[in-house]
Amino acid sequence: MIRAAINFYFLVLLFSSVQSFAQNDDAHAFQSLYDSAKKNRSIDQGKLALNFALEKEEDAWIAKSYFLMAFYQKKNSKYSEALKNYFAALKYYKYAGNPERQVNTLNNIGIIYMKAGFLDKSLSFYEDAQEILDQNTGTKIKTRLHYNYARALGEIGNHEAAEKLFMTALDEFKEIDDKRYIKNTYLELGKNNVLAERYKEAKKYYALAVEVFPEGSSEYENTLLKKLNSFGYMAIMEGKLDNSLNTLQSALQLSTNADQNKGVLSDIYENLGRIYKDRNQVDSAVLMYAKSVEMGDFYAYDRNYIQTCEYLYRHYYQNDDSRAIDYHDTIYKFGDELATLQKQLNHEHIRYQVEAANYRREAELRYLAHQAEKRFSYAAYGFAVLLIASIVYYFLRKEYARARRARVLLNSIKYN
Repeated sequence: MIRAAINFYFLVLLFSSVQSFAQNDDAHAFQSLYDSAKKNRSIDQGKLALNFALEKEEDAWIAKSYFLMAFYQKKNSKYSEALKNYFAALKYYKYAGNPERQVNTLNNIGIIYMKAGFLDKSLSFYEDAQEILDQNTGTKIKTRLHYNYARALGEIGNHEAAEKLFMTALDEFKEIDDKRYIKNTYLELGKNNVLAERYKEAKKYYALAVEVFPEGSSEYENTLLKKLNSFGYMAIMEGKLDNSLNTLQSALQLSTNADQNKGVLSDIYENLGRIYKDRNQVDSAVLMYAKSVEMGDFYAYDRNYIQTCEYLYRHYYQNDDSRAIDYHDTIYKFGDELATLQKQLNHEHIRYQVEAANYRREAELRYLAHQAEKRFSYAAYGFAVLLIASIVYYFLRKEYARARRARVLLNSIKYN
């Protein structure tokens, strides 16, 4: 009987060990696929990791795979594909019960909506992410959320709330000594104050941004150019065109790395074009606007980009220049892409709202099922241990009773 109980116990232990080894092998295989996709920034390899995760029905792995593909699709401006995968990742992160990654995913979804001009809808995702943070105070990703949330608030004109949230993000970035985002937050605080027409405050924040990295570094040069470009823009808004022209031209002379500074150089050329346009210096304006489009990296749906292309199209069309066709095609391609994306964004936002409650309930059911499986495993172990202990106790009692009867019998024989 004891031998049977021990055999049963070792069978349970063996089954658990085999299962554990199999899970470790699966985890290693998935991580290898995932790391390869991440290293090569390959969406196709990400699909291999996803298929493996789906086969093993591991929610956390499925979520990671969807998120990885979405991240690189967003980097490549494939916003439609990225959005689908971000929503899929969000679903499985909820199933896996990972609030930190839910916040990060909502943050990225909000960025796509913000880029497409849906500022009010982007806010809804940031608000949902903030609610998760409020319920999970230990979540580390909160700094990025507050930063992007503040950007969206500033864009819709809620400058006071944006500044308050930027300051919260700034304190958090300082706490972890994230210099890149400390600099970015100062720049965004400057931009927020420019939009609010508080130019004195804006200049203060731009000056602080320049101080984050040491002079001579590539980060210092890029930040200095952004500061000078913003100073030039503010001078345009104040009607000080000569001051703006001098500031922007001096910025161009400071640039030593055109590739690294493409984005800000595009903005500088755009502002120079605006000055020449206001002065009715058409040839100079066209030259600056053309350089702005050439230098720009328009991964976002920038309204200024369309307006610049429209100005160039009208100029070349009026002068019977064949370059008008290129800008005409660019405008319509850009418009069609934006319209398609906005239609999808509307659809996904409605579906997100409808399915939010279902996701929560499904996640709860999956969590309960997982907990039930764990309880069953614990119960099996407990049962095996108790069974062996009971049998051992029974036979020990039996042997003790037999020994006691033997002693009594011996004593009775001895005294008789």
